Amino acid sequence: MLQPGEPVGLGYGSVGYTSVGCYACGRPRIPNLFRTYRDSAGQLHTDDLLGPLLASTGGYPNSIAADWERGHFVVLVCARGYCGGEGDPSADGLSRVFRSRDGGITWREEPATGLEPGSFLGGFANGEVIATAARRRGAEYIESHFLWPSLMPLAAPATAGPAAPIPGRDGALAWRAFDVGGALYDQSGALLLPGSPGRYLASVLAIGPSWLAQYVPAGAAGETAAVFDGTGRLVRALTGLSFFDLRGQLPSGQLVANVELANPPAPPGASACKQQQPVYAALVNWGTTGTVHPIAEFATCEPNQGHTFVNAIVAREVVRVATGADCLNVRAEPATTAAAHGCFADGVLLYRRFEGVTPAAGWIAVVTPGGESGWVNESFVTR
Repeated sequence: MLQPGEPVGLGYGSVGYTSVGCYACGRPRIPNLFRTYRDSAGQLHTDDLLGPLLASTGGYPNSIAADWERGHFVVLVCARGYCGGEGDPSADGLSRVFRSRDGGITWREEPATGLEPGSFLGGFANGEVIATAARRRGAEYIESHFLWPSLMPLAAPATAGPAAPIPGRDGALAWRAFDVGGALYDQSGALLLPGSPGRYLASVLAIGPSWLAQYVPAGAAGETAAVFDGTGRLVRALTGLSFFDLRGQLPSGQLVANVELANPPAPPGASACKQQQPVYAALVNWGTTGTVHPIAEFATCEPNQGHTFVNAIVAREVVRVATGADCLNVRAEPATTAAAHGCFADGVLLYRRFEGVTPAAGWIAVVTPGGESGWVNESFVTR
């Protein structure tokens, strides 16, 4: 069981990605996207990542595939009309697709071939985006799964039965079975995680060497969150939860989740809407007492009185590119003559690199969103 704990702050060295809105009420899972972090002076920064994009495209984000660690996002925008979700897409529905490889600062439109209204994105696997298209057949909706942009069809292994493709470990594809008692399988049909009798496997996340899974009972209340090791062995389970949306795990072992708490301590700035639906973005010390610590910065209901839900927290120290209109070269070596891994726009976050680094005067060792190790001139970043 979960126990309410004291609120915590988003510490220096962590980047939180959140969305604000009405969760699980027929709207997109990520209706907007904000990035929040603290600099080395303790100053809190929040960036609206989708706002500038939507201001130019119109419409709303229908779904998003996200690699939070690398800042690689693909967003499907319903730029006109209604693009499906509850009910049929409208006749004038128009989908457009945009990709960012620098944490949501710059976006590039790509051909939306195969992503017509009624399609949704579900993460990355095999170097592509997992996509699902829903089409009406009589009174039913028939789903088909494929990889985008190759449009390669995906079929669940026979052992999985009816199942949905999800991102697995190390970029592979996995299949989450729909049926009661259903389990998780790899593309060959081998069992990755067990099912639970009388329960649906509602969601699974591959986090480093661990699996985070969520089971929902059929026709009854009370969810179960479970942590498995890389071999599929159950490490810890939290039971009897009324609402528990697993979003990740930090290197400390704490779980990142959106949690409903009865009579929780009110973090600073908590709004009245929390009394009506006390769901908090939180860190959970699952390994000991199951203590839930609401994250104070995400406890408010601003800017539109919707709830703030955490999508992910990346526990890495960062510097922010601060060049104004120009981009900043990340060099392979601490020298202006060294080869550049890329030129990154103002506002991009670069991860700090410390292990095995020999300091160089005037330079900071970093890792780009794409994972390349390099150096930046310290005059053009803020910490």
